Amino acid sequence: MARDVGPSDGVALARSGAEALADSSFEIVAEARVAGEGRAFSMSAVFGDDGRAGMLRLDVLGESIEMRFIGDTVYMSSNFLAFMFPVDTPWIGIADAEQTSSTGFDMDAFSAEELLAVLQIVDADAEIVGTEEIDGVTSTHVRGEVSVEDLVDAGIDEMLADFDMTGGSVLEVDSFTIDVWVGDDGIPRRVLLAAEDAFEFSMDIRSVGEPVEVVAPPADQVTWMEDLVGDFGFEPA
Repeated sequence: MARDVGPSDGVALARSGAEALADSSFEIVAEARVAGEGRAFSMSAVFGDDGRAGMLRLDVLGESIEMRFIGDTVYMSSNFLAFMFPVDTPWIGIADAEQTSSTGFDMDAFSAEELLAVLQIVDADAEIVGTEEIDGVTSTHVRGEVSVEDLVDAGIDEMLADFDMTGGSVLEVDSFTIDVWVGDDGIPRRVLLAAEDAFEFSMDIRSVGEPVEVVAPPADQVTWMEDLVGDFGFEPA
């Protein structure tokens, strides 16, 4: 049964979700769909209690990429990278990734803050519409709208554009409907962002507070980017 509260309570509940996860580790499982195209993108990731990604796996149009983040070192494995860099190992390592400008790698693009920014832009008219069970947790369902301008201000527009891998015009709509499910413990459990039945992005949040352990690939399975920059024409940082 829906709680007997007003719109402002729904806004506060949705926006407080990001704060509830601020110092916690958690896992996300996300998927984006474009109308008529089926699944366009899926992602799973684990974040530590410092907000940094520990592991990220992307599946886009039949291709996958896995990243493991250990300190300032990133390990990447994908068929696409194997095509670009024909090496004999399944993994490519980037040491000191935050400082290695020659690769164009942006560590900040893989932070929990980036993903959870969507919770902060729920409009002031968002309302609680009911309660549902999400992963066995009783969760309050909040529904509202966000404009494209709000997405741009929060930096989420670029993320959505990246997800739209099929050539659709996701960001040409006027607004998005946003649904947020927040557990009785204050933890957001699911976020759904949809645009006029043309595009849908869903994100489930799981394993909150559980230890995060990311293991580096065996040394003999890694080729280091610094060893490739000369061979492939990059200029070292």
